Formats: sequence, structure tokens, C-alpha cells
Amino acid sequence: MSGFPQIPPEQLAALAKEDVTHKVIVLVSTFTALGFVCVCLRFFSRIKFVGLIGLEDYLIGTSMVCLSCILQFPRVWHAHSAHRSSLDLRLDA
Repeated sequence: MSGFPQIPPEQLAALAKEDVTHKVIVLVSTFTALGFVCVCLRFFSRIKFVGLIGLEDYLIGTSMVCLSCILQFPRVWHAHSAHRSSLDLRLDA
């Protein structure tokens, strides 16, 4: 017996039809924008108070661009936001 609760087939069919892509897009966009604001504030404070931008600042900016453009948004736009119950989680599939 698996550790997952047994969900009735009718409820599984309803979950498979439900599209949560717009909710995921809003959530990912909100947290990415918040991260972008934090990185901009870091750049501003480094320029204003320290006077120079270090390697770690460039790495932070680069990693944010890579994370957003390469990892997060393509997965959301290509409908990887289905319910877990409707995904095929078998290793041999």
C-alpha cells in the first residue's frame, strides 16, 4: 500500500481537466519580480555606498537571469503546472 491517499476516479478526472497554469504564472512572476527588486536594491546600495560592484554581484545578476529565462518560465509556459495526481510518476514511463 502506498503512502498516498486514495482519490476517487471522478475527482481525479476533475483535477486532470482543471488548468492552474494562470495561477502558476502569477505566482512565479510575483516571486521573480520580488527577487529582481532585491537584486536591483543590492546593485543600487553597492554603487551608492561602496562605490564598486564585485564579482558576486555580477554572479547574482547572471544567476537570476538564468534561473528565470532558462528554468522557471519555460516550464510554466509549456504546461508543467498540472496537478500531481494527473502526472505519470513511474520511473519506467
